Amino acid sequence: MQIAELLDSAQYVTDNEGKKNGVLLDLEVWQELVQLLEQETTANGSAIPEKEDVEETEREAAMLREEAAFRKLHPSLYKQYAGKYVAIYNEQLIDSGSDQIALYRRVRKQHPGQFIWIAPVKETLDEVLVFRSPFCRFASYSPS
Repeated sequence: MQIAELLDSAQYVTDNEGKKNGVLLDLEVWQELVQLLEQETTANGSAIPEKEDVEETEREAAMLREEAAFRKLHPSLYKQYAGKYVAIYNEQLIDSGSDQIALYRRVRKQHPGQFIWIAPVKETLDEVLVFRSPFCRFASYSPS
């Protein structure tokens, strides 16, 4: 059987408004679906995401979300927390302090295993870094 045919045999569970929120499958259908998907992913050279890959993707999404929240909150944070460190979790300020390490330890205890954005509150958001190197030289070149 093809995947589409197997999915047609699914029984959907809906809420009072008719919105699908679950699926019921016979065990045999489920096993056949899993087998077909494994064969298909092997044939296509792609793999079903491993748990670590999913966790990494979730962590990256959390990093982007918390950084965006910090940028959004920055004007109000600067008024009250200029020169201090702030901790952002779930797009909200959860703690602050002048000692970055102490702040890190406090928020780690409160939210173990979760990504928390900790950053200094400066006047500007983006820091410009300038690198100078004795290895960078300009040479004149004239084609003959």
